[in-house]
Amino acid sequence: MISFIIISFLLLTRLNILLLMTTLILMVFLRSKLKLQQRIVLSLSIVGLIATLALLTPGIKHRFFELVQSFNVKPKDVSYDSTNIRRAIFDCSVAISKEHFLFGVGFENLQAELNACYHSNYDSSFYENHNYMTHNYFFYILLSSGIFGLALFLLYLFKILRIALKSGNFLFKVFLFNVVMIWFIEDYLYRHYGILYFNLLLICFIRYSENQSIETKTEPKKTLV
Repeated sequence: MISFIIISFLLLTRLNILLLMTTLILMVFLRSKLKLQQRIVLSLSIVGLIATLALLTPGIKHRFFELVQSFNVKPKDVSYDSTNIRRAIFDCSVAISKEHFLFGVGFENLQAELNACYHSNYDSSFYENHNYMTHNYFFYILLSSGIFGLALFLLYLFKILRIALKSGNFLFKVFLFNVVMIWFIEDYLYRHYGILYFNLLLICFIRYSENQSIETKTEPKKTLV
C-alpha cells in the first residue's frame, strides 16, 4: 500500500489518488468494526492526509488546478496540456459516434478518423507526434464497432459485475470497481498486455471465489453436545 501511494504521487496520477482515497474510505465503512464516530474521524483523516500530500507534492497541485483552468480552453499551436487534449479527444469521439452510431468506423480506421477530426477542429499539432486514441474504452468500442458492439461489451461487463457482487470477496469488488472507473479515462484493453492482465486477474478472482463457495458448502457443521 505504501509503495502504491508513493508511485502514484511520483507519477502524478490523479485518478489513482482519488480511487485510493475512495477505496480506503470504503474499507473503513464496510470492513472495519469501529464505531460510526470513529469511522467518520478516520475517513476525514484519510482525506486530510491525502489532500495535504497532494498540495505538498510538486506537480500534483498543478495537475488538479489544470482541470479547472484548461477544461474549456482549446489546444492552440503548442499551447496544450493533458486536460484540454482529453477534452478534444472526448469532443471528437462524440462527433464520430454520432456519424457512425450503428456500425462504427472499424477498429483499423479509428485512429485515422480521430486524427482527421483533430485536424479539422483544432489549430494545433498535438496529435501529429503522438497517437491519441479515445482514452475511454466504452467510446473505443462504440466508435469501432457501433452500438451493437457496445451492447455486447456491456452484456459481458454485466455478467462479470454480477459474479463479483455475488462473491464474498471484497478485494474482487474493489478490483472491478477500479477497473471500470479507469475504463472511463483510458482504453488500455485494446493493447494485448492490457487485456491479458485484466483477464488473468479476473480469472484468479473468479476461481478463488468459486473455491471459497465450495469450501463453505462442504465445511462440516458444528453440533452442540
